[in-house]
Amino acid sequence: MPLLTPGCAPRSQVANYWPKFSGHGKEGITVEHVLTHRAGLHMAGIQEMMRDPYTACDSDAMLRILEEAEADGVPGQGDAKYHFLTFGWLVEGIVRGATGGTSLSDYVASEIAPIVGAQDELLVGLGEGGTKVAP
Repeated sequence: MPLLTPGCAPRSQVANYWPKFSGHGKEGITVEHVLTHRAGLHMAGIQEMMRDPYTACDSDAMLRILEEAEADGVPGQGDAKYHFLTFGWLVEGIVRGATGGTSLSDYVASEIAPIVGAQDELLVGLGEGGTKVAP
């Protein structure tokens, strides 16, 4: 089962797949750091989301915020801090880069859901028009 997109290695740097992510002290953040909530980006974008909560629903805005964010501490060191607001967007950026632009939602729908027989149940986001929900 492809838990990671083909060619995406856990110990590789996120910037290998998402070049705009590098900078601001994030050069050393790996896919593994993201998947284990040790990227140091758990509070990235919180100020923007406090001003406008809908920012958290805007993929372009969230990816830009993560590209411009600075890591809190040294990625991979210290205790994991749950990336409750940013985890999905970090994975989105990695998947888009590793697949040449496929969204996380489309990747899950085409590559993961069919393997586990959950085409109608395993959804990421709301789908086209924001109306698709699991039965």
